[in-house]
Amino acid sequence: MAGIKLDFRINDDYLIAHTLSRTGPRGFSSNKNKKDIVAFQNFAWFKSNDYYNFLAGRFWYYPSTKPLSIKSRMSKIDIYVKTLEKSSQYLKILSQTRNYLEYCKRQWQNNYAKTASMMKSITGLNLNGLFVVYITHPSLTNGTNIGNNVICWGPQ
Repeated sequence: MAGIKLDFRINDDYLIAHTLSRTGPRGFSSNKNKKDIVAFQNFAWFKSNDYYNFLAGRFWYYPSTKPLSIKSRMSKIDIYVKTLEKSSQYLKILSQTRNYLEYCKRQWQNNYAKTASMMKSITGLNLNGLFVVYITHPSLTNGTNIGNNVICWGPQ
């Protein structure tokens, strides 16, 4: 395979966790859909702040007068995530992200020759291969190379 091929995807679990973890001014790349994002975050918080914090990557396991293990506290997270996926708030986030994915595909296709040339000029390498690019919401910051030709992407 000559050149770089990008396989743009959306992963629901990652999109949910990423959207819940991006709060405050540094989490947003724009205010365009901020109202929709905050509505989803609020919906998720009121469904379960324990699960929200877990998915957002926050430490939440504090000692309690009720001896609950991590396993017992997390026993229904799959039901929680399915509830989020079916919510009108998430479906709006997903739709906006799908539109952004299509935009990214078009930009890559329309600018491939110029971009490939610039990348070769900068790195001195002929970059080849397939990269999977997980797209996140267009109003939230993201730009992570997680290795093995996998990238997570949203506007900076």
